[in-house]
Amino acid sequence: MKKAVRHQIKALRFLHLSAYRLPLRTKAILFDLDGTLIDSPKFWEQAYHDTFGPRGIAFTAAQFREFYPKGVPLREWLEWLGVDSSLEKEIRAERDRRYEQYLRSQIEWVSGAKDILASLRGKLPIGIVTGSHRSYVHAIDERLPLSSSVDVLLTDDDFDNKAHGLRMCIEKFGTAPEQCLYIGDMPFDRDAATVVGMDFILVPHDYTPHALQSTVKTVSDLRTALGTVP
Repeated sequence: MKKAVRHQIKALRFLHLSAYRLPLRTKAILFDLDGTLIDSPKFWEQAYHDTFGPRGIAFTAAQFREFYPKGVPLREWLEWLGVDSSLEKEIRAERDRRYEQYLRSQIEWVSGAKDILASLRGKLPIGIVTGSHRSYVHAIDERLPLSSSVDVLLTDDDFDNKAHGLRMCIEKFGTAPEQCLYIGDMPFDRDAATVVGMDFILVPHDYTPHALQSTVKTVSDLRTALGTVP
């Protein structure tokens, strides 16, 4: 019985939060990009289907939802699918071309993201640390004022891994890890924040693994995550 109660208490720590107050120590806020600020995962998935389909590569929505949260490079996707590695360069170029077309023509903010970023400017340093490439950000900037909405924006082209990117960002801000909050949507976002030693809040969506929501502080949307700014 006592063991069951302990498990119950542990589970309660990670229930969805209906309200969240930023710790007073918070001096900077960092965001993931895809799925957190912009509604891009569905276009990332479609770019893969558009690229694989004409080549006769079998690829399902279920497989995408399995691979995507792992945050691994294309070569591992191809290995899992049994695709000849010699096609990697060709497939990457086609995938990126199609994805950037979607970003230029259809990408939108996640609900509340634009207003949240605007409300934070001048109050706290704000940054984006994303595993996306710089070329993707350029494509987004053609449709949305992304880069101009934050103080620092670092992409996969700027760092070795996401934890490295978080460190680079807070160094630019001159803040300590424990004074920062990172907001993301995937396991690799949580892992990076944990490695660096900063607070993490999960804002899940349809592509976020459900199991992740039982292991971290989780809120339903960005407004809840940042409803109270010191």
